[in-house]
Amino acid sequence: MANDSFGIEHPLVTVHDIDAVAARYEALGFAPTALGRHPWGTVNRLVMFPDNFIELIAIGDPDAIARDPVGGQKFGRRVRDRLALGEGISLLALRSPDAATDEQAAVARGAASDGRVDFRRAVRLPDGTQDEAVVTLAILPDEAMPGLTMFLCQQHKPQLVWNPDWLAHPNGADAITAVTYFAPDPLAVMPRAVSLWGESAVMREQDGLRVSTPGGLLHIFDADAIDTRFPGMPLLPEVFARAPCGVAISVHCASFETARNRAREVRGAVLQEGRVLIPPDYAGGVILELHV
Repeated sequence: MANDSFGIEHPLVTVHDIDAVAARYEALGFAPTALGRHPWGTVNRLVMFPDNFIELIAIGDPDAIARDPVGGQKFGRRVRDRLALGEGISLLALRSPDAATDEQAAVARGAASDGRVDFRRAVRLPDGTQDEAVVTLAILPDEAMPGLTMFLCQQHKPQLVWNPDWLAHPNGADAITAVTYFAPDPLAVMPRAVSLWGESAVMREQDGLRVSTPGGLLHIFDADAIDTRFPGMPLLPEVFARAPCGVAISVHCASFETARNRAREVRGAVLQEGRVLIPPDYAGGVILELHV
């Protein structure tokens, strides 16, 4: 895999009805995996690409989340608390081949850490066999700006996640190319970005910040810049416009005409030359950009 330490691995698109949202992604030409379960009470379905993926995630067992059964991490509570505000990106997972080493590097640059936790998740493979994914997480919280909380994710059995049968999508989707965040003042977010990716990866742009990661770009824009980049897309409910948070995911589609044709059926979709914009009320609280 080309993706490496601190690369965008997967945004967590947090939704109320995971099967309904997964059905909308299927209508757009994606092929989400079957339902998976986490030990702390969330459930997920994955939209897999060769180097990264979208995780659709929802509350499956509220009691398990309240019990906080895995390592004191409160992972499920972070998902639950974000969902209480509305659907959208709750967390961003960053690729890590060595969570302990990458955690130390982030702390040395000024990031906070909640420590590491190991967990296992049952996986049903396309041929019907059962196995168990083994994962180490290192949570890098930002309590002042919870929407910028991210975590390192070390997949100890990556072959169980990146199964070839899960990488084929009718619309030819093959990569997250960018994730876009809103911030009232993007420059105020620069210390946070530097603590995660280092100074050399973070660049000022005319309308915000750009972070180059091994797994795609991360943009941080104010509301005007997001309106310009994603015309015709409602930004967020008013409650979100007070603090930084993720608002858009950009996905390359090799079969772009298929993506465009399927998007014609979506109310509020914007079709432009070389890209399609899917509104948040369809895509689980995020603007979904499909492009050539």
